[in-house]
Amino acid sequence: MWLLLTLALPRLLRLFYPAIWVEDDFYLESAFLVRAGLRPYLDFVHPHMPVLEFVVSLWLRIFGASCFSIEVLNETILYLVSVLTYKLAIRVGSRFAAISAAVLYGFSSLTFRYHVFERESFSALLVLLAALSAVDENLTPARQRIRQIVLFVLDCSVKLTGFVSAAAVLGYLFL
Repeated sequence: MWLLLTLALPRLLRLFYPAIWVEDDFYLESAFLVRAGLRPYLDFVHPHMPVLEFVVSLWLRIFGASCFSIEVLNETILYLVSVLTYKLAIRVGSRFAAISAAVLYGFSSLTFRYHVFERESFSALLVLLAALSAVDENLTPARQRIRQIVLFVLDCSVKLTGFVSAAAVLGYLFL
């Protein structure tokens, strides 16, 4: 329990440290434009696959379009990534290593002071879910593969460099 609270601390601190970085407004606007019914590539310029913008547009519809709303989403994702880092590390290492990995990630300067709308956080969540699927002994090998393929395709749809993570995890599993 104390670990969950410890991992929440940097996320709460970050929520109340308002700052927008150079690309944040562009990505926020892209999600807002999708929410308003415009189409990426056809109605406005967009450098990524727009899956994340479609997801975030649903968030904006529910919680309102504001930098704080997006920050809450981003910090929630970062918190989940910290917890999943612990869950994966405990499966392959000691409790000390798992706690260290989760705390190092959660308190990393990049997760504390990075973009409000951070694609890498969403990508990390999907990669961790795929890696956890690989070590889930309750799934049949076929279900593991299907789940991993879906998660890696989503990851590549969020951040084009997701294929690097997919190649690393799938290469490890192949070996």
